[in-house]
Amino acid sequence: MAEAANLSVSITGDASGLINALATAQNALATLNSSAAKIMSEFDGKNAKINITAVDNTASGVSSARASINSLKDRTVNVTVKYNVQGMPKLADGTQYAKSGLAVVNDERGVSDPRELIEHNGRLMMFSGRDVVVPLSQGDKVYTADETKAIMNGMGIPHYASGKNNEMFEIKKADLNHYKKTNDVSPTEELRLWNELMEQFGYDSEVVKEIQEEIFASQKKIWKEEKKASETALSDYKKHSDAWIKYQVQVNDMGVDEQIESYKRQLYNYNAMVSEMVTSTAYSTEEIKEIWEDFYEYKADVDLKIGKLENEKNYAVYEKWKSDAKNWKNIRDTYDDWDETGDSHIQFYERSIERIQKMYDGGFVGWQEYSDDTMYAVLNLYNAKIEATDALLDKQKEYINNLKEQFSSEEKALGTKWEVEDRNESKSEISHKLSIYKNAVTQKGMDTYKSLQEQMKKIKREEEMYKLQKTHTATLTSLENSYDTVEANKKYLLATIEKNGMNIEKIVKSVNFDVKNMQSVITSLFNQTISAIKSIKVSSNSYSDNRNISIRGDSRDILNALQNRVGLAVSYGNYN
Repeated sequence: MAEAANLSVSITGDASGLINALATAQNALATLNSSAAKIMSEFDGKNAKINITAVDNTASGVSSARASINSLKDRTVNVTVKYNVQGMPKLADGTQYAKSGLAVVNDERGVSDPRELIEHNGRLMMFSGRDVVVPLSQGDKVYTADETKAIMNGMGIPHYASGKNNEMFEIKKADLNHYKKTNDVSPTEELRLWNELMEQFGYDSEVVKEIQEEIFASQKKIWKEEKKASETALSDYKKHSDAWIKYQVQVNDMGVDEQIESYKRQLYNYNAMVSEMVTSTAYSTEEIKEIWEDFYEYKADVDLKIGKLENEKNYAVYEKWKSDAKNWKNIRDTYDDWDETGDSHIQFYERSIERIQKMYDGGFVGWQEYSDDTMYAVLNLYNAKIEATDALLDKQKEYINNLKEQFSSEEKALGTKWEVEDRNESKSEISHKLSIYKNAVTQKGMDTYKSLQEQMKKIKREEEMYKLQKTHTATLTSLENSYDTVEANKKYLLATIEKNGMNIEKIVKSVNFDVKNMQSVITSLFNQTISAIKSIKVSSNSYSDNRNISIRGDSRDILNALQNRVGLAVSYGNYN
C-alpha cells in the first residue's frame, strides 16, 4: 500500500547566516531525486518501483522568513524543511519478512529514540534520525524501537540513546522545571517527580545519570529539612523542659527529689530524640559525631545540675541532723537531766563524731565542713572529759567538806551534850543546895540561897534557849532539805505549772506576800510538792542522736498543794 513519508531537514545557525541557509534548503529539494537514485544504486539486483515527488512548501514563507530573521541578532533558529515521499511502507511496528524496495524506518511516534535495527543477510545495521527512507531486500527483518533497545542493551553497547539527544526527556525536564518555578513544590514532591521520570526514561543511560543527580539533589533538600526540623525539635524540647522545671520550682515549690526526677526524664527523652536523629541517612558520619558530642556536652550539664541537687538534698539531711543534735543537747542542758536520760556530754560528742564521719562517707557533707565539724566535736569532747574530771574532783572535794561538816557537827554535838550534862549536874546540885538553904535564917545562908536562885534562873534560861535553838535548827534543816529537793526537781515543777496554764509570777507573789504569816503554808507546800515529785518516774528511749523523754506521774498532787496552800485557782491536767 502506497503511503506518504515525511522527511525533515533541520538547519541550525545564528541569525546572520540563516537567510543563506534557507536558500540552501531550497536547493536541496531539487537534488532529492538524484539522491534517491544513488541510494538505489547501492542495492544491486533489487527491483523497486520508486515514485518520489518533492513538494516545495517553503517558497511562500521564505520571503517573510527572510524579513523576520533579519531582525534577529545573536539568536539560534531551527528551520525545518519537510517533503512527502509517496508509495513507501512504514515499519514502526517492525517486520520479520520485509518486501523488496524502499521503506520508512525510525518512524515510531511517542518515543524519545525511534531508531530501529535492520537485519540483512545476518548483518545488523541502523540509521540515525527519524523517518529514514532505506532500500530493503526481501526477507530482511526490521525490529521495533523497543526491540532494538533490548537488543542493544543486551549486547552491552554503551551510550546507546544518549540523553543529550533525547528530545522527549528534554521536553519533560523543561516541563518539570517550569512546574517548579510556578508552584510551591516541596523537596518530597520534587523527588517523586524525578522518580517518575526515572521510571519513564530508565532505558537511557545518559538520562539516568542526569536524573540520578537531580534525585540526589532533591534528597539532599529533604535531608536538610529533616535536619532543621530535628535540630529545632531538640532546641525547643530543651528550652521548654528547662522552663517547665523552673516554673514548677518557683510557682509550685517543686522539691529537690522532684527536680532530680524531672532532669533525669529530660535527659532520657533527649537521648531518645538524638538516637532517632542519627538513624536517619540525612547525616554524614562526621555530622553524627558532632551530634553525639553536643549530646554528651548537654548530658554533662544536666548531670551537673542533678549532682548539685543531690548535694543540696544530702546537705539538707546533714543540716537537719545537726539541728536535731543541737536541740537535744540544749534540752538536756536546760533541764539538766543528762543522767535521767541515760546520756552525757561525752556520749553525745562521741556519737556526733561517729555520725559526722558516716555523713561524710555517704557524700552528705563536703570535706571542709566535715573537717570543721569533726574538729569542733573533738574539742568539745575533750572539754566534756575535762569537765567530767573536774566534776569528779569536785565530788571528792565535796565529800571532804561533808566529812569536815560531819566531824564538826559530831564535835559540836558532843560539846552540846557535855554542856547539857554539866547544866543538868549544876541544876541538880543547885536544886539540892536550894533545898538546904531555903529556910536559912542567917544572913550568909540567905545570901547563899539568893545566889543559888540566880544560878538556877540562868541555867533554866540557857536550857530554854537550847530547846528553842534545837527546834529552830530542826525547822531550818527540814526547810533546807525540802529546798534542795525542790531545787533538784524544779524543772518538773515548772513543767507542771506551765502545762496547766499557771503564772509562776503570781505564785511567787502569793508566796512572798507575808513570809512571817506564810511560814506554815510554805512548809506544807514544800512537803506536798516533794511528795508529788517523788511520785514522778522518768523513762527514756535512746536513739542514734536524740532521746525521747516521758514523765509519768499525777501532777494533780502538785496542783493541789499550790491551790490549797497558796490559794490560787488552777485547772487540772497531766504532764506527759
